[in-house]
Amino acid sequence: MADLTGYTHSQLIRVTGNKPAAPQAWFPMLVAFDADAGLNDYTQNAGLDVAFTLDGDDTELPYEREEWTDNGANIDARFWVRVPSVDSASDTDLRMHLGKAGGTAYPTPSDTWNENGAYNFQAVYHLGGSGWVGSAPEAVDSTGNGNDGTDSGTDLGAGIIGDCRDFERTNTDLILLPAGTTIMPAASPWTIECFMNYESTQASNLEQRTIGFRGGAGSGIVFGEGGTNESQWGYRDAGGAFHYEVFQDPTSAGTWYHQCVTYDGTDFVPYHNANPLAPITDGFVGFNAVSVMIGAYSGADGNFDGLIDEVRLSSTVRAAAWVLFEYDNVADYAGTITHGAWEAASEVAALFGGSLLSVTGIGNMNKRVLGAML
Repeated sequence: MADLTGYTHSQLIRVTGNKPAAPQAWFPMLVAFDADAGLNDYTQNAGLDVAFTLDGDDTELPYEREEWTDNGANIDARFWVRVPSVDSASDTDLRMHLGKAGGTAYPTPSDTWNENGAYNFQAVYHLGGSGWVGSAPEAVDSTGNGNDGTDSGTDLGAGIIGDCRDFERTNTDLILLPAGTTIMPAASPWTIECFMNYESTQASNLEQRTIGFRGGAGSGIVFGEGGTNESQWGYRDAGGAFHYEVFQDPTSAGTWYHQCVTYDGTDFVPYHNANPLAPITDGFVGFNAVSVMIGAYSGADGNFDGLIDEVRLSSTVRAAAWVLFEYDNVADYAGTITHGAWEAASEVAALFGGSLLSVTGIGNMNKRVLGAML
């Protein structure tokens, strides 16, 4: 059984519940720790001495560290790990390794989002702040495509994952992204999504937009419409007519919702908390070179009041199984992933070729080998 050397401790991380409806390849999976004493006790380099592998494998998996918050005796941490395949029937087992002298973080975090060279993610924004392992601007694009955003007055908020941005419904309280044709060069296919949390519901003449695109031929695309206490995915066509699908009624503020919409060139399919709604099939005419906004549509139109986290834009239609597992991985983390205990990676000499077998893995092949020798 292969294992990484030089690490003092490791932990089994297993996808046990909420498995995807179909296997998912090259999936960026959230691995989260809250008030974990082991991360504090065993790290030798402030959490940079971390590696992830499939359990029993010595190939390091790409990962991005979004959060590492030192609480003194314990650590809060959030990682995104690119998993080669998440199985739909059997558990998927990862192992996190910690405590390597001189260990460093994975050198290219953007590899987490390249899907083994497919490069479907056009932009990924964690929208962090304090405790976020990054640098200004707050809307750093994690993909390596350079589609960073410019913050224009948002505050720090408590996100569904680490920190997020808090929008106060003013004309200047938004994040300005590059042009729509820069972020999404092709008219289709694409997927756009985020987590959002209203701070207040709106009157019928007020609308809130989580993500706003200006569309081609004078039309516009609106993500997260919030008028008459409803939320919608929708767009305005070239003639100005609005096409939309209601996906929630946020009767109570302070609740996190996942918004997602896909477009394959024909069907504009909105999702609410990973549940697909009826597609809209008429009027969409693509993007133009006007800047995209988070928390607004045009800067003076439909500004958002609340929290926005984890904005992602992809140049592919994400399948329903992908969207659902993505939602479960974040919104029902405890029902999706279990963590084993921290295990010391003490090594014992094996009798085969003078190699070393890890006690960490003794519950697997090593146990069978030793048992056969008794």
